[in-house]
Amino acid sequence: MLFKQLVIGTMANNCYIIADEETCEAAIFDAPFYGEPICDFLAENNLNLKYIILTHGHFDHITAVHDILAKFPDAKIVAHTSSDILFADTAKNLTDRYCRKPFTLSADIKVEDGDVIKLGSIDIKAIHTPGHTCDSLCFLVEDKLISGDTLFRFEVGRADFPTSSFEQEISSIVDKLYALPPETRVYPGHGEATTIGDEIKENPYTRGKI
Repeated sequence: MLFKQLVIGTMANNCYIIADEETCEAAIFDAPFYGEPICDFLAENNLNLKYIILTHGHFDHITAVHDILAKFPDAKIVAHTSSDILFADTAKNLTDRYCRKPFTLSADIKVEDGDVIKLGSIDIKAIHTPGHTCDSLCFLVEDKLISGDTLFRFEVGRADFPTSSFEQEISSIVDKLYALPPETRVYPGHGEATTIGDEIKENPYTRGKI
């Protein structure tokens, strides 16, 4: 499996790219700010983009979707079944506040907790982790967890946005993410990677909740 991290934009958003090297099918996790570096990497490696997988519906994770679809029109947008609550509302997806031209989206494929997306021989498991937003998803790919804005290194996502709930977020992390093997590598929407084991030991927001 090919795995690539790109850091994009002034908010240092992480975009992750995975690909099945036999079929050359690729998926990206989040589409922040500028589509060009993502499209360039896909083209340089002769990859066919099958999925644009969105961890949640905030502006800094979805801004480049339309630019990427212009280059890869057959790619399917994957998001949680509740994603329309944010995607269809420019106030909730924050594009009315932070983007010059507010916009809406809709998912082609809507997933629930536990659903598995196939990418060649690769299984991508969706984990619904509401809290940062109602549609927040993490994705388990082999021993890697793409955690969006739910779990960061020794931090958790903000819970002061529309549809946020701090209590839900902590419950999602403790009940679902901390049930994963401690060696699982965590790749967040911003910042550096961590592990489930390190977060169980050191994350101050979940200490005493386990």
